[in-house]
Amino acid sequence: MLYELAFNDVLLFICVGMVTGWLVGEFRQGQGYGLVGNTVIGIFGALFGGFLFDHFELMRLHEFGFPAFVQTAFSAFIGAAVLLFCLDHLGMKT
Repeated sequence: MLYELAFNDVLLFICVGMVTGWLVGEFRQGQGYGLVGNTVIGIFGALFGGFLFDHFELMRLHEFGFPAFVQTAFSAFIGAAVLLFCLDHLGMKT
């Protein structure tokens, strides 16, 4: 089965990943990968998280009445936050 993401979903993953990367950088108070590094890692994490949530159907918030936007934003946020957390705990800090 070929998996496809809608263009709007990818755009949303990128935007949420950017915001998530920036927020995590702010919480670290100067530690980490810098503004650009945190943003890029956040984008990749959001795309990865969105792919996993959609592919494995981990959470279906739309079945509870939430719009699809909420599902997409939630999965992107979780993916970006998890990737940044994993990189930090692997000792890949600057």
